[in-house]
Amino acid sequence: MLIFPWSNLSNEAYIKLDNFKIDSKLEDIDRDLSIIPWVFNQGDAPLAPSKHTIHAQTSFDKKDYSLIETDLYVGIQLNEMEDRNKEKYNFYIENSKKFNANVIINSKKSMTKISYPLTLCDIKKNDFSDISDEIRYETKDDLIWKTTVKIPKEYFGLDFTISPSFELLTNETEESRVYSGGETKYSESWIRINFNETDPIIKNGQKIELQKVYFSTGKNIDSDEIVEIHKKLKHEEWWLSTEIDNDEKPYGFVNIDIESLREIMEESPEGKKDDWFYNFKRFKQDELAAAVWKVVLHTTLVKIFKNALEEIENNDDKSKEDVIYSVYEDLPDFDKSALGFFSKKITLINGSTDSAENASLEVIREIIEEGPERNVALMSIEIEKFIDIKKSTELVWESKQEEEESGEVWID
Repeated sequence: MLIFPWSNLSNEAYIKLDNFKIDSKLEDIDRDLSIIPWVFNQGDAPLAPSKHTIHAQTSFDKKDYSLIETDLYVGIQLNEMEDRNKEKYNFYIENSKKFNANVIINSKKSMTKISYPLTLCDIKKNDFSDISDEIRYETKDDLIWKTTVKIPKEYFGLDFTISPSFELLTNETEESRVYSGGETKYSESWIRINFNETDPIIKNGQKIELQKVYFSTGKNIDSDEIVEIHKKLKHEEWWLSTEIDNDEKPYGFVNIDIESLREIMEESPEGKKDDWFYNFKRFKQDELAAAVWKVVLHTTLVKIFKNALEEIENNDDKSKEDVIYSVYEDLPDFDKSALGFFSKKITLINGSTDSAENASLEVIREIIEEGPERNVALMSIEIEKFIDIKKSTELVWESKQEEEESGEVWID
């Protein structure tokens, strides 16, 4: 976080941990979160991330807990500040014992917030650790505050944040104070501990570079760089994967030959709506639309299956019907609408004319019992019927036949 961000004395704070225990078991924490390698000269200096989420399922293979105990450290780094900004350095040194420093543990879901006071450590005397290693040069001047906290699940649930706050008495007679930090919405530094989710493969905010290239040559549209494209793909104008998710493939992905697609999609001249090329472009548009719908629906069905299995595994006391309804309610509105529309078409096969919601619940029920494969296949059939790929194909064939008979065909 930034201490007093509105002033020219603003400075960053960091949060570190030590002796992190879950239900009395000492856990190994990320090196960048540990106070020990940060303060003591043990290998390369770790980072001091301002925001960090601990996904307990990934880090500790734990989905639940009763009590977390840990030593918490909040620090302000003053390394070489005395030479770079004497005024700021003096401000923190002179006021170090006047700061009212705390950490705020906050759980939005359980609506619980508790403040723990921090005590200033003397880093040069090493009064916070029994380690005798040499103090790092980079951190020997840091101001470090410490507290020990106990975090019970009954108060804070499975997802909560820890963030520092600083308060400084500016006028002893009037008791005027300035305040900085606190809850995460006011703080630039926090640690979040989350037992509900695993560490995402793609991190929040991570950027994935996309390049526009010609499939036939692999040449980048904006530069002379050549991208290696597998020879089996070079004759494809475009393609989409609708593969079921596994360890090596995403839910769906798209490769597009920009130029070919642009030419396919541009409008035909007026008065040419019955010619072969017009119908061919309409066919390609329908084919692309169907492929996109398949990616959307196949992704939704696989997510439903995975989420349902996780819900069943994590909640032994939940009935199957409760799981079905919970998985359905957790879907985004668009996925819910799309699922309901095509689920009604699937259930019509069995003579049912129920609502979109009931049809969706019936499909989810079958997915949980039998897996997603059957409904993936049925959705594909219903999507092609809805887009009317068959009709588009017939129109292309008929117009091609007519032009061949009239001698006007100009393609191979």
